[in-house]
Amino acid sequence: MQEHLIVLGHGAGDPGGVNKELGLNERDWNRNVLLPALKKYAALLENSKVTFYDITKDMYQQSQLGKGAYTTPKVASVTEIHEDASSNKTATGGHVIISNRFNPDSNDLALANVIKNYAGWWGSVKDKKGVNKRDNLYNLNIYADRGQNYRLLELGFITNDKEIQSLTKNVDSLAKELIQAITGETIGNKPAKPKDPVKPALQKPIKPKLLSATAIRDEVIAGKWGTGQDRINRLNKAGYNAKKVQDDVNKKLLGTSNPKKTNQEVAKEIALGFGGWGDGQTRINKLKATGYNPSVVQALVNKMI
Repeated sequence: MQEHLIVLGHGAGDPGGVNKELGLNERDWNRNVLLPALKKYAALLENSKVTFYDITKDMYQQSQLGKGAYTTPKVASVTEIHEDASSNKTATGGHVIISNRFNPDSNDLALANVIKNYAGWWGSVKDKKGVNKRDNLYNLNIYADRGQNYRLLELGFITNDKEIQSLTKNVDSLAKELIQAITGETIGNKPAKPKDPVKPALQKPIKPKLLSATAIRDEVIAGKWGTGQDRINRLNKAGYNAKKVQDDVNKKLLGTSNPKKTNQEVAKEIALGFGGWGDGQTRINKLKATGYNPSVVQALVNKMI
C-alpha cells in the first residue's frame, strides 16, 4: 500500500496569506475548513494511505531547524497545500509547483486539473498545463535533493473574496478530488493501473547552485544555518566549506578571520557599548554567527552592569 504525505502550509505563528475583509488566513482555512474534508475522504481509501504532517507546526520553520522536510519518512509523494495572496484582490487562479529538475507526472497534472476546475489557472501557467517549475523554494529543494516526489499546490487566491468563498462552498468535492488526484485512486472503486507511477526526470539530479561567498556569509549571520556543529554539518552537506564560511563571517563582524577574544572580553565590550555587537536579537545573531554562546556572554554582561 502506497503512503502519501499531505502538508498544510504555514502554521504555528505564521498565518500565511490574509483576507482581512473576510477574517480569513491561509493557515486556519487549510486546517479548519479543508483538513476535515481531506481526512474524510482519506479514510475511505482502500489501496492507499494518506497521512498528515503535524498541523501544530510549520514545516518551513521546522526545515530551517534541520527537521521538517529533512526528516519526514520516504513516501510515494509529498503534497504541500497553500493559497496565494495579492494586494490585487482580483488576482485569481491556482497552479502546481514542482522542482525544475523534473517533468510533471500524472498526479501533478491531475492536481492541476482539479485546481483548474475550481479556481482556474493562474495567468503564467495557462500554457504549461497548470504546472510551474521552480528552484527557489526551501522545502522543494530539500525534497529534490532527497529524491522525494514532491509538489506544492496553490489552490487559488485567499485575497480574492469570490474565489475563496467558492472554494469554501465546494470544499467537500474539492477535497475528494484532491485525495483522488494525489493517490491515483478513485474512492469507492479499485484504482486503475497508473500509466506512469514514477516521475520522469529531465536529467540526472544536478548539484544545486551554490550561493556566492558574500550571500552565504550573510545568511549565516542572519541565523539561517543554525549554530555550532549543526551549522558546520549543514554547510558541508550543502557543498560549502564550513571553515571558510566561518572565516568570512568572523572577518565581516570582527574584522579578522581568527578571533582571539574570550567570552569575558566580548562581554566587556558589550557592557561598555562598543565593538558593534548591537542589542536584542541582532546581538544574539552576531554572537552565534561568530561562535560565541549568547547566554554565556549575556550572563557575564549582567554581572558587569
